[in-house]
Amino acid sequence: AVPPVSAPCAPRVLTVKAAPSAFDVEEFELYKKYQMAVHHDKEASISQEGFCDFLVDTPLVHEPFSGGTVLPGGVKGFGSYHVQYRVDGQLIAVGVVDVLPHSLSSVYCFYDPEFKETDLGTLVALKEIEWVRQASTVLPDMRYYVLGLYIHSCTKMKYKAQFHPSELYNRRTDTWVPLDDKCKARLDAGEAAGRPWVDLDVDSPSRPQMSRKRCAQLVDQCKYRLNADAPVTDSSILTERGHEITVNIAYPLFKDLGEWIFDGLCFDLNVK
Repeated sequence: AVPPVSAPCAPRVLTVKAAPSAFDVEEFELYKKYQMAVHHDKEASISQEGFCDFLVDTPLVHEPFSGGTVLPGGVKGFGSYHVQYRVDGQLIAVGVVDVLPHSLSSVYCFYDPEFKETDLGTLVALKEIEWVRQASTVLPDMRYYVLGLYIHSCTKMKYKAQFHPSELYNRRTDTWVPLDDKCKARLDAGEAAGRPWVDLDVDSPSRPQMSRKRCAQLVDQCKYRLNADAPVTDSSILTERGHEITVNIAYPLFKDLGEWIFDGLCFDLNVK
């Protein structure tokens, strides 16, 4: 007997369209679905206000391109955008991006978990890279695609290391380091050793080790709160002994990192 021949799958249409950042009910419903399925958030914890604070409200002011230029997806100027990906009209993913003079910065991506096996996060990244290449033919200064924060030990961020050539910013030496096999090996070794930092670029001179005296001065400049429900205040909340304990904790952790680690640092004292 001859097995039946399967009918060919009907072609499906993918459309990509960008719009300036604004609240959209359909996007919010997809975001809730994504957060619950992928990040295991409770539905009650996902609010419209939180969604807007995270992905809609933006400090960037929309600035039209000169000459009325319109780039792929309908992008008409610098600013924050939500890029919708639809298959046959169904919203399956949203990429939140910032269009900047020299780069396209990827802020966040969320997608329909029912399409998880299609690796939509990677698809969105590839489409964003494609956009930069197309945009650079019109805007010569548009040269970079920024994938944002990279945490080597975070499984959900591993896909970011697939794209190359790419670089990581090494704040300790104020340099950009190729994210190659050598760099990944250093990150793996640091993770295995439980280090709070990894020297990514051994060939660049590191900043000198912080002195304990300087660490104590920086601890004085940090913010503090008694517990998660208490208001944030300054170091005047510390007793002399409390200040000494804080320095004893901070110095061995941060002495090799540099003063930048104290920027905006707030200590939660966890006082019951």
